[in-house]
Amino acid sequence: MWVTDVSRTGCRLKTKGNLLFEGNRAVICIEKLSGLQGTVVWSRRGAVGIRFDRPLHEAIHSFLITRPPDAEAANSNGLSDHFGRPLPLWPEARRGR
Repeated sequence: MWVTDVSRTGCRLKTKGNLLFEGNRAVICIEKLSGLQGTVVWSRRGAVGIRFDRPLHEAIHSFLITRPPDAEAANSNGLSDHFGRPLPLWPEARRGR
């Protein structure tokens, strides 16, 4: 599954086939954020809409939707804020938790 759109209150996922149905519970991992819990509110032709149980903080939402203005403005790890300032890498989540 791939996240194709994200807002503070939910996201849209592209899926292969009908894997999730309206009313199903889901746990989403986006950009190393794990444990975003929500409910499927719609499902149609390889895509589903998830409503998060709790809205994303404005700063986290901004981070997720903002990309560096160009490759040269980004630092070596490729992450920068919308002003071109480098952002540190987040620690890797432990596998198997």
